[in-house]
Amino acid sequence: MEEYYLHSKAKLEKYPNVRVFHQSSPDFLRDFVEKYRKDGRKDIIFVYLDAHFYDPTLPPEKRFVVLDELRALNGFENCIIMIHDFDNNLGHITYDGQPMDLEFLKNDLLNVNKNFKFYTNEISGCDMYNEKTILDSGMVIDFETLDNVRFGNSTPRLNYRGILYAVPDELGSEFTIRKIKNY
Repeated sequence: MEEYYLHSKAKLEKYPNVRVFHQSSPDFLRDFVEKYRKDGRKDIIFVYLDAHFYDPTLPPEKRFVVLDELRALNGFENCIIMIHDFDNNLGHITYDGQPMDLEFLKNDLLNVNKNFKFYTNEISGCDMYNEKTILDSGMVIDFETLDNVRFGNSTPRLNYRGILYAVPDELGSEFTIRKIKNY
């Protein structure tokens, strides 16, 4: 982990508005929420969670890091949460036969904000980027990112990923994502 931290810190040091933290994501989120509250902030924070970490050696309730991340946000109502790799029939994460779906996440999400409204993406709203479209766009891209794009485009199972959006208010019709039942 130290290696990734040092690599990221070196890569991002030229951006004065970016800070790199050497913490687990649940610890970072707990510290962030504590400082947010201490500072008396009221702005809405966008939280992006990518659920790739899984450790089969841990007890079942500790295997999905996304659950610990959500628990670190417990009671933090001033946020919008986006969870990547969500099971909505697009590409998603399943470990030990447990898909990362709304039934699995809902209690921890509702402990963040009992009024959350849930939405998800659909394939019709997915843009597919590949090496050519990225290079043609003029974006500056490093080898690791380009290699990840190549890998993601190597099989249809990896092309499109499910996303869950937990938002504090209903979204208008200008959003092209599908509402999921609320609790």
